[in-house]
Amino acid sequence: MLPVQFPLSTLIALPWLGALLVALLRRTSGARLVAQVTSLLALLWTAYVWVRFRPELSGGLQLVERFGPWIAGFDVSYYLAIDGLSVPFLLMGAVLGLGVIWAADPRQYALLLLLEGALFGAFLAVDLVLFYVFFELTLLPAFFLILLSGREEAGPIALRFLLYTMVGSLLLLLAILYVGVEAGRAFNNGVFAADWIRLIREYGPDLPTQRWLLLIFALAFMIKAGLVPLHAWLPDAYAEGPAVLVGLSKLGVYGLLRWGAPLFPNAWAELAPWGALLGAVSVLYGGLLAWSERDMRRLVAYGSIAHMGMLFVGLAATSREAWQGVVWLAVVSTWIVAGLLLLLQDLERRSGGHRHPEAYGGWAGVLPLHAVAFGLLLLGFIGLPGLAGFVGEWLILLGAFRSELLGSTLYVWGAAFGLVLAAAYMLRLWERLFWGELRNRPSGPGIRLLIPALLPVLLLLFGIGMGASYWLRRSEAQIGYLIQWRAEKAEQLGSDSRVERFLPAPAIPDLEGKTVP
Repeated sequence: MLPVQFPLSTLIALPWLGALLVALLRRTSGARLVAQVTSLLALLWTAYVWVRFRPELSGGLQLVERFGPWIAGFDVSYYLAIDGLSVPFLLMGAVLGLGVIWAADPRQYALLLLLEGALFGAFLAVDLVLFYVFFELTLLPAFFLILLSGREEAGPIALRFLLYTMVGSLLLLLAILYVGVEAGRAFNNGVFAADWIRLIREYGPDLPTQRWLLLIFALAFMIKAGLVPLHAWLPDAYAEGPAVLVGLSKLGVYGLLRWGAPLFPNAWAELAPWGALLGAVSVLYGGLLAWSERDMRRLVAYGSIAHMGMLFVGLAATSREAWQGVVWLAVVSTWIVAGLLLLLQDLERRSGGHRHPEAYGGWAGVLPLHAVAFGLLLLGFIGLPGLAGFVGEWLILLGAFRSELLGSTLYVWGAAFGLVLAAAYMLRLWERLFWGELRNRPSGPGIRLLIPALLPVLLLLFGIGMGASYWLRRSEAQIGYLIQWRAEKAEQLGSDSRVERFLPAPAIPDLEGKTVP
């Protein structure tokens, strides 16, 4: 009864309990079995949460678990819930965790499970302080995972990752303390406040305060996301570390959707063009560096920076279509990039450690399943219609073209040109690896060890692409509420004329997913 009574806490606890068991086991075979079974159970439990979520309940918070306050003198609670924003990201983390663990080195199992549980917690937390706790808990497992990669450069790369993210985290902590204290004075009888619902409804600082608070929140989340010019940690970490880091970077996108836009609506409207500019620059910068890169894993890392730029163009557009595209492109691009990195890591092992495409060629004849899987992921990466990547990219471009906040379509054209660059460098990489004259015949067994890691991703690639309406309905209501709340709150606080207007507002959902007239 306990797991059913507390399904969200169970989802966080599952991978952490698995990590504890893995740490206690001495035999590699036993640790592998525990890690793989735990990752599968986490995916199945996520599917259970997915089924229990009811998108027709007006976008409110559901399956609420709240205990506290847990700090004397502070209104800070253990407060978990799901909504149409968190559910897609939970699915992202569960599928990613399954794939990465099935393809991982045994030394990484416990750390990967710890990181998976922390990601679940960050996506489920609707208390600002609790979110920050889980946000920070992702750092140490990721740091040690990079260290365990075995490369000579692993130490400096891991240290760079830690320093970058810690700077952003410390600044974010100061901003959170300020928000909690000021919100407490405004509506909570002077008691520190961190409740997401009450913060977005009742906390309304003036525009100058919003500006610097949003800049700090955005700085921390942009570092986590690896957006240009705060991306220096990302290419090396993706190239040397585990593919799970791709999911960690999407926590920055989620943080801006959950906290940045609803809390600081006027500053968001004012700074939106700058966010779109950084996004467009990231798309072009990442694409051009990927075209010139010779290391195949770093090439995919730069392509991921370009994807992140597309997401920030959609975030800045602040329309229903754009934010729907952001959610689903963030989810799908995580699976695609992680799948490509897993395949490239396997090819590297078979080639004796070669990282440059020139060392390959003609491998489609001896590894046909690798070639097919890589080709399908590549087509999803560049947004081929009918595959999941197209859904997110199309919605982002459509929403950005219609956005009144951006003031120009130049950012959108820059992002669209990035898709052309992506097709060029990814198709060239595929051709160099798998076609032409056979060189350096690969060693080792076939793709069977990667099938559990890649099969769910490939099925979802087609499933979301061909049945997009089902998946989009999961997030539609909550995205609509976030947009509406932002617009209404900005109007109450005296927004400028660029704030978008929408159809009459639906009822505001309460904590249990019901509606308030």
